[in-house]
Amino acid sequence: MKKNSGFFEKIYCLDELKRPYDYPLAKRPFTVDVELTNHCNLLCVFCDRQLMKRAKGFMDFAVLKKIVDQAAEIGVLGIRFIRWGEPLLHPKVFEAVKYIKSKGLLAHITTNGLLVDEKMAEQIVESGLDNIIFSMQGLDEKGYLEMRRVKAYGAEQHKMLLKNINGLLAVRKKMGADRPYIQVTTTTMDETEEQIKEWREGWNNKVDLATHTGVTSLFRVRNCSKVKPLLNRVKFWKRDMLCHEVLTKMAVNWNGDFTACANDYDNFMILGNIKKMTMKQAWHSAKLNYYRGILKRNDLKEINKKIPYCGYCRNRF
Repeated sequence: MKKNSGFFEKIYCLDELKRPYDYPLAKRPFTVDVELTNHCNLLCVFCDRQLMKRAKGFMDFAVLKKIVDQAAEIGVLGIRFIRWGEPLLHPKVFEAVKYIKSKGLLAHITTNGLLVDEKMAEQIVESGLDNIIFSMQGLDEKGYLEMRRVKAYGAEQHKMLLKNINGLLAVRKKMGADRPYIQVTTTTMDETEEQIKEWREGWNNKVDLATHTGVTSLFRVRNCSKVKPLLNRVKFWKRDMLCHEVLTKMAVNWNGDFTACANDYDNFMILGNIKKMTMKQAWHSAKLNYYRGILKRNDLKEINKKIPYCGYCRNRF
């Protein structure tokens, strides 16, 4: 029997989240995307970390607590550990999950999955984590290794990932737990719709949900040497969607900086720091409202002039 995800039931299915332009601005973000660290055990071909110039580090636990406390105070529904690093590298990641849960919020982690051995799988289940996404690339070993392979994990990297996903499923069952809700997601290059359908159906028979989230984005890293040979296999998007990010979510960097966009890898849209600004103040700040106005008009010329970082985005993060 498929398990239920609190994130889907309490957040993702909300009409206000799906169609925020049809409603007044929410009094608070629905979720907060927290970057526990921007360090990673991989450096994937498609990843903007190749371009990142800002300092790298790990979030201080006191900063994390302040984020969670303020989120709970203003009515945020969930905290997601995603963004520009591997959250499971943080030494206090499970303490953080437990703290989130103690405040009555939903907790989510997106991971590349390579650190999820049996011991960590048990910690994941014991922490009370509500939702976990294993981020993949491609539909098979070849497609995955083309995007994610690093020397540290060798040619068995894809097999290791599959073992770890199956391991977490087994541990959850062994411990008689109803969480976390286990998802896998992937993007693709030039695979066919039939291949994507087969992948989705295969994985949906194993995990709680498998989703294909579109074409692998190579636009920002298109000038990197290891990316250029792949460019003839992927189409770049045209900006064709209103940005929901600035109406539904708040993002926080590892050092406590609020940014208008979870996809902001290099401090393009910083609003302030939690040491000097509250989350509520950031959400209603003049700067964020300025971005909202530009993005709502969705005029590409204006966007490219005033916030060029947003010019190629398709609101997919």
